[in-house]
Amino acid sequence: HQSIRTDVKNRWPQILSMSPLQRLENGLAILNDFGHPCQKTQFKESLDSIAGEFISTGRPIQSLELVDFLFGSALFSSYHGSEAFALPIQSQFQSLLETRKGTSFSLSCLLILVGSRLGMKMKFCNFPDRILVHIPVKGTALFVDTSNYGEIMGLNRLQLLAKQCVNPKVAMQSIKNLMSSTEILDYVLKCVNTEAHQMGDDSLGRFIYELIEECKVFMQTGEIVDSTLRLFQTGEVVRHSEYGYCGIVVEFDARFQNEKFITPQKLDKRKSANPTSLYQSQEVTEQPWYKILVEDGQRIAYVPQSNLLPEITEFKVEHPLLPYFFEHCPDRGYVRNGRLWPEAY
Repeated sequence: HQSIRTDVKNRWPQILSMSPLQRLENGLAILNDFGHPCQKTQFKESLDSIAGEFISTGRPIQSLELVDFLFGSALFSSYHGSEAFALPIQSQFQSLLETRKGTSFSLSCLLILVGSRLGMKMKFCNFPDRILVHIPVKGTALFVDTSNYGEIMGLNRLQLLAKQCVNPKVAMQSIKNLMSSTEILDYVLKCVNTEAHQMGDDSLGRFIYELIEECKVFMQTGEIVDSTLRLFQTGEVVRHSEYGYCGIVVEFDARFQNEKFITPQKLDKRKSANPTSLYQSQEVTEQPWYKILVEDGQRIAYVPQSNLLPEITEFKVEHPLLPYFFEHCPDRGYVRNGRLWPEAY
């Protein structure tokens, strides 16, 4: 499948540079075909056909009418319970288009992409345990649960459900901060990455991780960033220019993103009341930042590129997360395996 991976890799920057809906549709299409290299799905043609089916009914071209057409009449239905979590990779729409049965994620994508063909503007809401679709109707925010026969919920009902969630704050934030098309592709890729590692396919995991990194950079900057601005690669041993410790690069951000990794005792000699005060200038924040597994065996540092130097000696780093993130190859050093950053950190 190397030629297929090369094709996806080459086309990915072009997809990210498209308009939001085109980015979503083309990204999902290429990932769907990637999952079915021997059986290409007519993804876009199928969406066109479904939109045509709706128009042929003579219904008013309205969002709620489309929801009822797709889900109220059971044209498409959802997997439920444990069955929904035992499905193949969520990026693959082959099964959805053939069986007309899917998850809340794939059904929500279907609703938004068919709706876009009819001039309807909808967005994703990453509510806990399900993906909802936000529909503006006459100035009112409505949310569609595609996994429950297209149930329509108003904002008050959804806020009440949010308060009953394990983490109400996260649930409320999901209502306010609707997902972008790039975040949806990032979500899909992370599903693929997780399943690849569960199947023991680290090669696929590494490949998908590279696409996730490109999505992340685009979400952080809104542009395809020139890779030459990044001096250090994952798996490279570096040394802090001021504090002298060595470590291994495990991940990077195109811009400063993560304040929780900054340790006041280590990074701010002036002991400012604000431990991030050293990094408020645009010169420092607008450059690559790296997550480093530090040589002392426990610490994780978050360091700007300007504070790092390549380590020229053969320094061996000991850290409990090394086997989680890397494979050690005698001829290539530390090779990133593509596993995502664990939530505990």
